[in-house]
Amino acid sequence: MKQKHFLKIALFALLFSLPLSIVAESVTYKVIKEDDLGTIVNGFGKQPQYSHVYFENEFGDVTGNRYNQITKDKSAIFELYGWDGCTINNVTFNMCSNMKSGGAEVVVEVGDKTIFKQRAQFNDADWYGEWVGFQNNIYVDITKAMDSIYQVPANDIVTIRITGTESSVYINSYTIEYNPGTNITESPMGYVYEKIGKNGTIAENDNVIIYYAGVAAGDLIGGTNPYLSIYKVNNTSNVFEPELMYFTMAKQDTHWMFINQYGDTLSATGEKKMALNEGVQTWDINFTFNGAEIANTNTSYGVIRYNTSTGDRFTTYTSTSMKLPYLYKRVRQNEPIKATSLDIPEEITIFMTQDTAVLRPKILPATATDQRVTWKSTNTEIATVRDGIIKPVKIGTTDIVVTTIDETLTDTCHLIVKDKADGLENVVIGGVYTHKGKIIVEQGALVDVTIFNSVGQLVGKKEQVTNATFDVQQGIYIVRIGNAAMPIMVR
Repeated sequence: MKQKHFLKIALFALLFSLPLSIVAESVTYKVIKEDDLGTIVNGFGKQPQYSHVYFENEFGDVTGNRYNQITKDKSAIFELYGWDGCTINNVTFNMCSNMKSGGAEVVVEVGDKTIFKQRAQFNDADWYGEWVGFQNNIYVDITKAMDSIYQVPANDIVTIRITGTESSVYINSYTIEYNPGTNITESPMGYVYEKIGKNGTIAENDNVIIYYAGVAAGDLIGGTNPYLSIYKVNNTSNVFEPELMYFTMAKQDTHWMFINQYGDTLSATGEKKMALNEGVQTWDINFTFNGAEIANTNTSYGVIRYNTSTGDRFTTYTSTSMKLPYLYKRVRQNEPIKATSLDIPEEITIFMTQDTAVLRPKILPATATDQRVTWKSTNTEIATVRDGIIKPVKIGTTDIVVTTIDETLTDTCHLIVKDKADGLENVVIGGVYTHKGKIIVEQGALVDVTIFNSVGQLVGKKEQVTNATFDVQQGIYIVRIGNAAMPIMVR
């Protein structure tokens, strides 16, 4: 498990003597596939200042194939650091099950105290109440209020553990509603860092990272020869890794000092001997085409370089055989990308013989930060809707309304519920099957073939053919040939 840091805050006794804030905040952390080896977590909303999170999936991080899959007896662990003085009100899990099975035990702990625990199958009334399919990429919200009001003590870690109990479940995001107490809150979104190139400049109070080839300097570690460890930087346009050393530049005469986010000053006590707050704390910086020459003002201590021959590290060398790092300067914090349009079909028809149908809103831009929406049916006696999943109740019409979570965008779909497909007979049609993401039709005579998705939208059509192939996504489809209709699952 990665090493964690959290800010040590003074005056905890005073903090805990104050009453809880009645102002609630919310932050959403989304689990994102980084590559075939692991995951990253991006956030939006407001989190306690200087806090950070850690995510580990016992199954997903190993396979990389289904990075957010939680299998039976395996756990996904989500940890919150720096939440001292906060009170968690509820957690909303955006999850799905494994189509017709899936169960989990969820435990929320603060230090060694359990503030929530529940074990249930996904279709249990204590959980979501029905199965929803990973295969159809349907994620739903499950909100759980904490069993007790409990303020996070100083230096305690908040752990949210999901353990699979049957088949698989999948976690997409965690939304935490909490009272921050006296904590200042801030955006959890990452910062944009840009390389300081040849003949570049820095100024006092600039924030920089020491960076080379996808990694940045982190903890000071090592025994008799201490050095700066390295941490992977996923994207210099979205830097949020809490393990890195973020240095604020300070001037002393004509020299520079590097002061990290914990108030420690980078220094050296000799060649290959870096330190914090002891030794020589001043540096001279020269920006070259090959990197930044960060030279200790005691020239016998050397220049900071990146070494891979004896373990990846940054430290001071008098030798010139190792690579120079670059300094990357913070230029701004990323801001949420707002959704500018929200769209669902104007009208769809479903049938009483259907179990469910699913509406998927189209949100633009596709990179919008917060893509959460709410749903309602204007006549629940005709059909109900929850997380876009429509259930017919009786024949008639209603409107399905979708709204962005901030209530700035909305759209409406007119829903018609019929008894059955007019003139259509639901049968098993020979010569219709699926193979590797395709619907394949093989008939002995010329036919018209039409493919609809589960909400009645036209996916494809071919007229007067004996053989036809349709490339489709995973999901449930209706294949119509003449007056016959057949549901089919594409995996």
